[in-house]
Amino acid sequence: MLLHHRCSLRLRTIKGLCQAASPFRVRHHSTIFRPSAFDGKHILITGGSRGIGHAIANTFAALGASCTLIGRNASTLETATSSLASPSSASHTYITGDISSADFWSKLSLPSTQSDIDSSKRPKDRRIDVLINAAGVTHSSLLLRTTETQINEVIQTNLMGTLWASRAIGKKMLRQVSDAESGEKGCIINISSLLAIHSGAGAAAYAASKAGVVGLTRALAAELGGSGIRINAVLPGYVETDMTDGRSLSRFLTAWRMIHEVTFMLTFVHST
Repeated sequence: MLLHHRCSLRLRTIKGLCQAASPFRVRHHSTIFRPSAFDGKHILITGGSRGIGHAIANTFAALGASCTLIGRNASTLETATSSLASPSSASHTYITGDISSADFWSKLSLPSTQSDIDSSKRPKDRRIDVLINAAGVTHSSLLLRTTETQINEVIQTNLMGTLWASRAIGKKMLRQVSDAESGEKGCIINISSLLAIHSGAGAAAYAASKAGVVGLTRALAAELGGSGIRINAVLPGYVETDMTDGRSLSRFLTAWRMIHEVTFMLTFVHST
């Protein structure tokens, strides 16, 4: 499911914006995107070391983009970054930090190489063509049994992390020169969830955080769309990743099938 807003925002029901019938099937992506479709583009991905975020990074890297992954675990990020394809002149980097912290985003700098990141000198920031807010956590329990610490972690990571990232990178994108090909200054893609509009027992905090992401996406589209920054939200169902370990997945889409479809929608949205 996809929320897509360009330069103007027309308020409609979410049901009207998102078609939830049969899963969107995609095969042979190479017939749609040339291998160098994102040559020279820089993609910033939170939660890019695993799950949906890493699959998205793999897709963009294969299409020629340079990816910067952000997460909390340096070892996981290093492994994820080294696994990305590097066609043509693309180079990939990672930054370790807490995306739920406003302070982290206020101090963020985006150098061209990993050695620049590790340097004590503050380098000149790179252009960001796409921000993908894919970082997320969940706790499966009834709200009355969920601790304050667990609720805060979910809200701070899923909603506030997306908000702080969009605020910081949105400011940067406004200062960027419009892309010669697309005419845009940048694109922000937020990963929400089907639970934002079809919640169930045991996911109150998670559903609230992801519903907030949908509301944030709508508001950002109204605020930034007219300035050449495109805002999108993707609402996937359950995906078989480490975040859903322990759940019964008998009725869920398989992991790579769902991730493949989500990454296709992301690349399609940005290239149109």
